[in-house]
Parts: sequence; structure tokens; C-alpha cells
Amino acid sequence: MSRIVAIDFGLKRVGLAVTDSLGMFATALDTVARKEVRSYLKKYHQKHTISAFVIGDPRTLANQPSSVAGAIAAFRRE
Repeated sequence: MSRIVAIDFGLKRVGLAVTDSLGMFATALDTVARKEVRSYLKKYHQKHTISAFVIGDPRTLANQPSSVAGAIAAFRRE
């Protein structure tokens, strides 16, 4: 069964969570340095089937893009 990986992107560290194989429950996976997240996810994908990635889109209280929105967009494009 496949899993969904959730990504909480930060400028220094990235938080990762993953669903169980049935996609019913999500639990914390790890927190990794921003520069290491791609290699970490590649290694994780070698062991587990991933059906989707969900990347958080933080907003301000005024519902405007947060200060990390540009970095998240660049991460998404890569």
C-alpha cells in the first residue's frame, strides 16, 4: 500500500509526517535540515511507496502568503 507524505517546510528545517499504509492515520516521521530533505525523501521512497506529497501553505492572520511562501514555491518547482 502507498503512503502520503506531508511536508512542513521551514527555512532551516523541514518537518515530515506520513500516513500509515492504509492512509488513515498520520504520524510524525522526522525533522531534517532543509538541504537534506530531498535525499531523505529519496531514501524513504526506496523503502516505501509514496502516492502523494502534501506541502503546507502557511498564511498570515490576514490570509496573506507568509514570509516563506517564495521559498516554498521554489521547493515545489524543484
